[in-house]
This record gives sequence, C-alpha cells and structure tokens, in this order.
Amino acid sequence: MSYPLHHPKSAGAVLALLLATLILCCASPLQARELTAAEARGKEIYFSGKSPSGQPILAYFGEELVEIAGEFATCGSCHGYDGLGRPESGVLPSNITWKYLVKSYGHVHPDGVEHPAFDVASLKDYMVNGTFPGGAHGDPSMPVYDITEQDLDDLIAYMKLVGELYEPGLSDEAIEIGTLLPGQGRLAPLGEAMRGILEAYFKQVNERGGIYGRRLALAAQSLTDAEEQAAQIRAGFERKEPFALVATFTPGADHVLQSIAAEKTLPLIGPFTLFLRNTYTQNRYCFALYPGLGDQLRALTVYAANDLKLEKRKVAVLHPADTTALPGALEAAEEACQAHSWEVVTTLPLPAGPFDMRTAIAGLKKAGINLVVFLGMEEQALTFLQAADAEKWHPTVLASGIFAGRAVADAPEGFAGRLFLAYPTLAKDRQEWGISELSRLMRENQLEPNHLQATISAYAAAKTLVEALRLAGRDLDRRKLVAVLEKFYQFETGLTPALTFSPNRRTGARGAWIVGQESEAGKQPEAPVEAVWVDLK
Repeated sequence: MSYPLHHPKSAGAVLALLLATLILCCASPLQARELTAAEARGKEIYFSGKSPSGQPILAYFGEELVEIAGEFATCGSCHGYDGLGRPESGVLPSNITWKYLVKSYGHVHPDGVEHPAFDVASLKDYMVNGTFPGGAHGDPSMPVYDITEQDLDDLIAYMKLVGELYEPGLSDEAIEIGTLLPGQGRLAPLGEAMRGILEAYFKQVNERGGIYGRRLALAAQSLTDAEEQAAQIRAGFERKEPFALVATFTPGADHVLQSIAAEKTLPLIGPFTLFLRNTYTQNRYCFALYPGLGDQLRALTVYAANDLKLEKRKVAVLHPADTTALPGALEAAEEACQAHSWEVVTTLPLPAGPFDMRTAIAGLKKAGINLVVFLGMEEQALTFLQAADAEKWHPTVLASGIFAGRAVADAPEGFAGRLFLAYPTLAKDRQEWGISELSRLMRENQLEPNHLQATISAYAAAKTLVEALRLAGRDLDRRKLVAVLEKFYQFETGLTPALTFSPNRRTGARGAWIVGQESEAGKQPEAPVEAVWVDLK
C-alpha cells in the first residue's frame, strides 16, 4: 500500500531524515559485508530515489507540496554515503545515522524544537508526514514522500547501516581506485597507455608503503562498445563500486559518467575529457585537471576582447549539425560572446560530410560578420578558411586547437594574425623535474612513450589523487577526500598548469593557452602570436 500525504502545513523530511545538528560518529566503520535482500533494495532507494519494484516514489516540497520524482530528491545526494549530511543550497542536512536517530535522550533542534528519539514507526511517520515524534512539525525545507510500505521498510533496513560500513572500495588493507578506458577500436591503444602508467604509479606508491598502510588497487574497466558505454558504466558500478575514480576516458559518455559520480557521491579525479558539466551542483564530485571546451571558448573571447581590443563584434558561430557531438559547446560559445556584449548574428550548422561553403560565406560576408567562433573539426576548418579566402573575406576566427588546430598549417595567408586557437595545455606546462619523474617511471616499467598527452593526463590525475588521499589521513572517507581536494591551491604536478580547487571550483587549471597563427613570411602579424595563458577568475 502507499502511505497517504496529509502534512498539514509544511514539508518535513528528506527521504532519509534530517535532524538539526551535524555530529560525527566516533566509532570506526565496520568491514563491508554482503547486504541482505531488503538492505540491498533499501540502498538502491537511498541513492537513486527509485523503487526496485518499479513503483513510483514521489517527493513533495514546501507549503504548496510541489511534486517531483524521488530520483531528484535522493537521500544520498544530501546526506552522503555516511549519513552525516551535505550542504545543499544553504541547507545543512543533519546526521541520519541510526545510532544518532535513536539516541535515548532525544533531539533538540537549532530552532528550539525538542522531541523524543525516533523508532521505526515514528521515522516512517516523519518521512511521509513531516512530523517529529511527539507531534512537532519537521523542517519545512525538507520534502515528504509518497512511498510504499515495502519500500519504506527496505529503506529503513539500509538506513540502520548508514555510517556503520566502510564506503565502497575501502577496507583496512586497500583502497580500490577505478578507471574506465576504451578497450576496443582505434582508441584502445590510448586507453592501454593510460592504464599502463596508472598501474606503474600505483605500484610505486605501494612499494613505498601505500597510503597509511593501505595499498592502492587499480580496478580498470574496459569499455568495448562506444554505443553502449553508458550501459556498460552503470553495469560495472552495479557489480562493484570503487572508492574513487581516476583518469577516466569515456568519449561519448562523459556526461553520463559525471552524472553517475554525482548520484553515487563518487569522487572522479582527472577525467580525460573536454566536456564537463556546467555547474558545481552537477560537477560536485568531479575534479578536472584541464579546462573543458566551454572554458577554452571563454578564454578565447576574453583574449579577443582584452588583447585584440575587438569591440562591437558581429559574430557567427559555426558548429556541427549534430550538436550531441560537442555537448554544450554551442551554448558555451553564445554565452562567451554575450558576456562581452557581442551580437551573435547567426549560428550555422556544419554538415558531417563534404560540403560547399561558398553560399553560406557570401551570406555571412553580406551580414557584416567580423568574428567567427568555429566549433568544427580540422577538415571542416580548412574548407571554411579556403572558401572564405576565395571570397576575400577574412574575419577574426576563434577555434579549439584540439579540434581544428592542424588546419592552421594550410590556412590561407589572408588569415595571418586573424586565426586564434585555444589549448588546455601545452608543452611549456611541463617542468624538467616532472618530465624526469615520468620518464624514469616509464623506463623502469618498460612503457612505450606513445600517446604522451593521455599518459601525462593520467599520471597527473593519479598524483593529484594520491596527494589528496595522504592529506585526508588514515580515517578516510569520500567526504574527507572531497574536502581535501577543495583546499588544493597551486598544486604542482610538474606536467600540468598548477591546480587549484575550491568549494566552488572544480577545474584545476581554469583558463586556456591562446596561440595565434604565424604571419605571412616577411610581414608582421596583426596580433601577438606567442602562446598566452588566459586565466579565468
């Protein structure tokens, strides 16, 4: 049966309960054990907000009882794996560990409300009606739930374990660190290079004593089908969940992985991607080393506005016809231009195959476009530049060096000093001591110097993770790992820009290198061409 909603005034509880004060558990977690069937079902509800039975779970917020699906108001998203609470939009969800809920002397809330200890019956009543034991109304910032009795029993069965078990992937002897890498196709060699350097570095750390006596165990999952990556990722976590993820490479499924990391409160350090979720809330557990494509576009427009003194621009954004190929890139380009009050006159889709740009270019030229943000690939960029040159039209062009950079070598001379590329990292980021460390590690483990940038990214991500684990201490959990990473300031890996994170910053190097096209022989460029780092504050 389904519990009815009859909250008289305000919404009261988050699915897993919310008392007012955050109290840390003093006892050490127990070793992981096999969950009972009820506990396993309850765990799924706690983290996903969905019933294993398929029955809907609904949450109701505020005095108006606004309805949303339970998956958007999960216990785990606010209270975490340990039940100690995670700040959310100015609200501090409280300790919901079982021994705290049932403590004999009851509870006194910051607003002065007092009530006796919970038991199973009063906890159920609080979840569906928002009423504390004794009848007082619960916290109005928390939802009440429409949930079946069976699901509620299963949830409480799991709640009795929250804070009492080690987090996934953690034991007295080891810390299991996961990674997801291509295992088939043209990207498989790159994935193998990343896996090789991770194994070598973790081996080195373990030979030196590990992390406070715990060894690092790498759990590498090979993704075998690009079209099924999302399903493979979820299936892998259902089989076994690591303590944290490092140096993942999931082309085509980056946003899926970042969503899963947020859903499971699973720290993700150094994903090898240009596609990062837009907000801190979406990216709370994802710590990227390099700027994503959005930050690179922002850096390009900042450089154009400040260093090139480009004002009153009329802009065209050229992008792939399939916008899922570069998720979020078109929106990021438009926002970056609008931040400088530039007029985005048009957005023009680029076909996937061969195409004729002459008609489109004639229209752009007639419209007075004097700046183009180009989001296409190398061949598309070269087709565009050559067609524009044939029309004697040479606007300033801003593009990603990763995607279009190789077209620069064959760019027409008319674009000298007018073509600017953004890169997340360049060779000048690598310091001698960092190169020496990596070279020695690769030599000792007989690793080939192939796919160097991917290898560097994986190694730097692993170094960042290991440093955070050391600073978090022996009494480790995911919450502490995230808190430590949020305090990183100008951390030097020796191979990347210095990394800084904060509670509101999830990209270690926020900005991009801007490189201009070389000028025609014997002529001065119209703008500087040396690599310039544009920092995004």
